[in-house]
Amino acid sequence: MASPFKFFRKYSSGMMIILVILSMLLFTLTDLFSDPGKNLWLLGLLLGGTVFGVAGAGQGRWLQWGLGGAAFGTLLGFILPGFVEDSGLSTSLGVISVEEMQDLEMRRAVANQMMMQATEASFGQGTARFATLFGFGHGSNREDVVFGKLMRAEADRLGIAVDSSMVNDYLMRATSEKLTTSDYVTIRNNMSYNRKPLNDTTLNEILSDEIKARMAYQMLRPRTTSLPPGPEVYWQYFKRLNVREQLNLATLDVDDFVSEVGEPSDSDINDLFTKYKTKFPNQVEPGSPGFRLPFRGQLAYLELDTDFLESQAGEVTDAEIETYYNANKESSLIRRTVLPDMETTAPATEDKPAEELKTEEPKPAAGEETPDVSETPAKTEEPKPEEKKPEAPAELPAATEPKAAEPTPEEPKAEESAKESTPSAEEPAATEPAATEPAATEPAATEPAATETTDPAGDSCDPFAPDEKTAVEESAVEESKTDEAPPVTATTEAASETAAATTDVSTPTAETPAADEKVAAPVTPTLNIPSALGASVTPQTPDADVAEIQYEYRELNDELKAEIKEEILRQRVKESADEKMLAAVAQMTSLARERSARRFEIISAAPNKFDGNNEGQEEAFKTLREEMKSHDAEIATKLKAFAEDNGLSYVETPLLSYQELTDEDDYPIASATEPHDNPMMAGQSSSVALTTFQGFSNDEQNNDAQLYLVREAQRSTLNLDGGQSRYAYWAIDFSISHVPKIDEPGIKELVTQSWKRRDSRELVKKRGEELAQLVRDGIAKEGDARLDMSQTLKDETATGKPDGSAIAARSTMPFSWLRTSSASPMSFQRPQAQISSIQFSDSTGGVLTNVGEKFMETIFEDMADEEVAVVSNFDMSKHFVVHVTNRYPTAEVGLDALLERFATEGKQFAFGQSPMLGVMQQQLDGPASLEWEKSVWRRYDIDLDEEPTDE
Repeated sequence: MASPFKFFRKYSSGMMIILVILSMLLFTLTDLFSDPGKNLWLLGLLLGGTVFGVAGAGQGRWLQWGLGGAAFGTLLGFILPGFVEDSGLSTSLGVISVEEMQDLEMRRAVANQMMMQATEASFGQGTARFATLFGFGHGSNREDVVFGKLMRAEADRLGIAVDSSMVNDYLMRATSEKLTTSDYVTIRNNMSYNRKPLNDTTLNEILSDEIKARMAYQMLRPRTTSLPPGPEVYWQYFKRLNVREQLNLATLDVDDFVSEVGEPSDSDINDLFTKYKTKFPNQVEPGSPGFRLPFRGQLAYLELDTDFLESQAGEVTDAEIETYYNANKESSLIRRTVLPDMETTAPATEDKPAEELKTEEPKPAAGEETPDVSETPAKTEEPKPEEKKPEAPAELPAATEPKAAEPTPEEPKAEESAKESTPSAEEPAATEPAATEPAATEPAATEPAATETTDPAGDSCDPFAPDEKTAVEESAVEESKTDEAPPVTATTEAASETAAATTDVSTPTAETPAADEKVAAPVTPTLNIPSALGASVTPQTPDADVAEIQYEYRELNDELKAEIKEEILRQRVKESADEKMLAAVAQMTSLARERSARRFEIISAAPNKFDGNNEGQEEAFKTLREEMKSHDAEIATKLKAFAEDNGLSYVETPLLSYQELTDEDDYPIASATEPHDNPMMAGQSSSVALTTFQGFSNDEQNNDAQLYLVREAQRSTLNLDGGQSRYAYWAIDFSISHVPKIDEPGIKELVTQSWKRRDSRELVKKRGEELAQLVRDGIAKEGDARLDMSQTLKDETATGKPDGSAIAARSTMPFSWLRTSSASPMSFQRPQAQISSIQFSDSTGGVLTNVGEKFMETIFEDMADEEVAVVSNFDMSKHFVVHVTNRYPTAEVGLDALLERFATEGKQFAFGQSPMLGVMQQQLDGPASLEWEKSVWRRYDIDLDEEPTDE
């Protein structure tokens, strides 16, 4: 047998030429090789050229055969993608395969998860919903990540580059520089990408890609309002803010007319499904069908109603109330603050007569004689020589009470005189009534010792303005230095020296505790008030100490008994609710562990199927989820039995999108939040709907890990009786966003219903016009014969048939097209205008939902005051017979005044601070931005109706 190397040795020269040519092509076309959309024809070129070149070498025509083979391989490379092109999205950048699409979505999820966790780490629990997330506002996540890829291509064209320092700066700005290195490392270590731990390099690449796309978007997106609009545009929006009206309306539901429409044929169903299978509802136009399914989740939960527990709590006896009263006397329910008597403690005013100031003498301590008030003037006129007030230094400011001066020989005598009049330590001085000395409300035995009477900074505290120093006050100060001064308790010699050095020696303190009492912080400036003024002066210095708060215990009367009874019931309900929810969580946790063990058994039986390197791993996990359905049904049965035995309600939702879950009135759990003892914190927590859907992504393994995670939530009832619902819940299933097949469960029924609804609209409009004419005829009558809408339609039905649903005409409160937010904007924010909510004025209340700009345009611009017409809501699911009334201003009344206001505001502020600027920019930029975005899709040859077949 001939050696195979003999062939290569024989034709080595020719093969070397071919290999050199192919190597040159390889290095030259490296970029093309990196493009998966062009790899197939390059592979055909190389293989065809090699195989045919070798085959032709035996005939001495290797070059001709090689070139022909290369051409043939290239041709096949262009033809074959036509058979496999529908496995991805075709673009001018190449085919985006299903795997690449999933990778784009995964990278976006990693970036947004990083931003949410960074926000929560910087600002606290429950703040993740305030994070600045990446995205461009498309309804479909698939479209959004593809548009991001296009923006990165535009960024490359513009030369935009983002390095690691820019990523770091972005994170710091987004978190107000509160994100620490340790928080960053913790967040990164808790995240994964492609089922592997996330490292710094990968995270930096993901964030830089998203930042680069955003920068390109902000640079290229047109802003038509960079030029100021004309005055007529401002006038139109000014009227939207200021013209108000009311509506009388009656509602016609399209679903009431569906039974009057025949059944569609199979061809009708197929045609409608084919046309709108890649669209979401209302995507083409308001009211258009859409059968593309968004991401949906399914919840199961146990609900506990605290109102039910309260009815089962039993009666509270008088003995229990008395026991609670005695055991909780120090609680705020029983002990309350004693408010001071304003009549006796009110400070004197400047208008108070001098005679009142002079007669408000403090009462002497126990054991002393009461001074004779009638002798006071005489003592003031002839003071003792040694006790005359020393003159204040010239540099001191004039004040009601003089500041400390240098000691004089007379001072020790004054001190000795004070000591002689002080009672002994065994006989404490009596507390003076609040009417004469509010600054000393505590008994002298318990009042802290005064070590200094100046401000802590060292300056004397002057409670009065300089212009308040009157002759009356001067005489009162001198009088306080005589034998009429209040007693002072003896202190140590050192304390006396300190006080003499730091306080006004001419103003002795009113009361001082015994020497063995504990010394407290510096006393308040109130102790510097001349005692002759008594309670008539209250200093207003900011650092003045407030007298100790006094408390009293409430009497156990009927009012307090009712409050205690309510508190006991509340505690009983809370304890019972905590106990039941603890048992519910424990039961659900036990069932979740059983499921996890069962799932692990299946994975362990075939580990290679679920290995990360297996291309069929995603499909394997899908199959696993289907296999677990039978076990999941057993879990639901056990949980239902547990709920019945423990007085709980078991609820299981269908597969719902986030929007459906938040709008569905049958499932109030959507608005419940994480439980908190502090009700203010509950408002900062994420809702159940947001918490559930934030955890999901487009990765099967990650989504399966989100199932049967036990969580708790609570929701307060908005009624006069209060009440609360508590939940233990988990997600039990999910369905990723995809274009459905017509034979999927529920899809054919959905298409049939959409077809009937579309054809029913003509019947609704016809019936609406009949009712509108009746209303016009009723309001056109004169005097007492005039009938309003409710009177005209009281005997009518929606369909006009006797068995149809009755029509309820309702009136709204006055409203304008636009309104400013009721919340006060921050100082650096301009108030923003938004579309008004239309509230009903009857006792039922509520708002008119699902109305948009088109509805407002019709009732404010297309209809005149007192006109009647038929108007539909945004998605045309309902039509309204609308009567516009009480519009103000109108062209006849009030419009001139509104024009004058408009001109005044334009002259003064040029509308620079007008709240309508934001909505103007949004509505004027919107059409231009939409057209620009369409041009981007066309530039990259992307048809949004095309979808991967593997979805």
